[in-house]
Amino acid sequence: MSKDAAQRKLPPHVFLHVFILAILSGCVLWTANENLSTAAIPDFQDASAYARMAYHLYHHGVISESFTEPPRLGNRREPGFPAYLAFMMRFCPDLQKVELADFTKEQSATLLRKLQMPLLPVAAIGAWLLTFLLTGRLTSSYIAMLLVGFSQASILTMNSLFRELFMGVVLLGVAVVLVFALRTRKPLMFGLLGLVLSGLVLTNAIFQYFIVVLIGLMIYLLKCRVFEKKQFLLCLILLGAGYIVPTGAWMMRNGRHFGRFYITDRAGDVMAIRAEYNKMTADEYLGAFVWWTPDPFFQKKAMQVMQEQRRWLKLHRSNPEGYYAVAKALTHFIEPDEQFENPSLRDKIIQQRAIREILRHPFRHLAATLPFAWRGMFFEQGYLVSAPFEILLRSILVVSLLYFASLFFWVVRSFRTRQWELFGVTLLCVYLFGLNAFFSHNIPRYNQPMLPVLAVLFSMSLCRVLPHRQTARSHPASVRKKH
Repeated sequence: MSKDAAQRKLPPHVFLHVFILAILSGCVLWTANENLSTAAIPDFQDASAYARMAYHLYHHGVISESFTEPPRLGNRREPGFPAYLAFMMRFCPDLQKVELADFTKEQSATLLRKLQMPLLPVAAIGAWLLTFLLTGRLTSSYIAMLLVGFSQASILTMNSLFRELFMGVVLLGVAVVLVFALRTRKPLMFGLLGLVLSGLVLTNAIFQYFIVVLIGLMIYLLKCRVFEKKQFLLCLILLGAGYIVPTGAWMMRNGRHFGRFYITDRAGDVMAIRAEYNKMTADEYLGAFVWWTPDPFFQKKAMQVMQEQRRWLKLHRSNPEGYYAVAKALTHFIEPDEQFENPSLRDKIIQQRAIREILRHPFRHLAATLPFAWRGMFFEQGYLVSAPFEILLRSILVVSLLYFASLFFWVVRSFRTRQWELFGVTLLCVYLFGLNAFFSHNIPRYNQPMLPVLAVLFSMSLCRVLPHRQTARSHPASVRKKH
């Protein structure tokens, strides 16, 4: 057997590992079911919009957030997550019978949450697979699976009916296909990568420019002679074709109905909030690090400063005179000469205003990126196991710092050691976190889709410091230069 074939052989006792994966997946589902919320979905949250979109897509075949029927065509949110919910509704007859007016009430809300439960074991198995592809080590793979499967943040997101859990699974899928594409360098794999990446874009439009980063990496690998020129061109063409066809079709749909060839609205709202936060004073700037640290000691200190010294008050999200509330109010203000029937133009105008405000004080914006980056790190809540007894491990601050330390370590190490598959995976996290920190108010939930990949990187870091038996693939795989 060749050395290359030996590296790719299945782990020993493969059926035993399949059995273990099935048992662990069952425990993940049990934990999710034991912690399933039965509360109604508030009408003002993003979750209610996703629920209505799923309803209209299943019953009417259109993307819409309308509160009434027949629905009015919409484009405010991406179609990926509602499409998943609408597809899963085919297997839930009880939910199919619910009327739109009752679709976010207790019973139907619980059924909608159950539709997300399969995502938890899928994410856990995906983390196992990605870790094994990168390291070939079963220890790392099982650690990653446990971290992802019993993540308390994922359970909370499932109960909130936000898109981040589904998006994390899609992001994990992109990472796995990216590893295969860079390892095999086959044009068809790059075509598949383009398709999966388009699915990620149609779940969260922030990834629409990641293809530029990916093409930049491919050009660099061509310069390093990892790709042959003919091979590179074929991979690039199929990558572009797989990406453009789905995203282009959605953009053409929006162009036809709303007059703009784009993915979705709401970028203007997010940038307007960030532009308002850029007005923080020096005292509030330092206080933001304390206020946005999810630790009892720091939270107590921040509340003491707000209540006794009346400082940092504008950082509080619920303060009607705070930065967040003022920005939200401004997004609903329309000048007399800005009346329009097309709702998509509202987002364009708000976005233009926010950009002008940011460009007036570019250094303030750059400086504010640091506390917002700090704020966005703390999305993992700990780990919860309920099979059959309950174990709760919670340390938001420690877990998040360890996860991001692992990300920084593997970004640097993978580039220095030319482990391009691993480097490509880390770029997914750097891209998402960087854009959220730079352009948005970066609430932690925005970065939660990184969680499965960060868990993989942390498990790899953990196993580096643990004693282990040396194997043929005890280190991350890399794409080597051809000779």
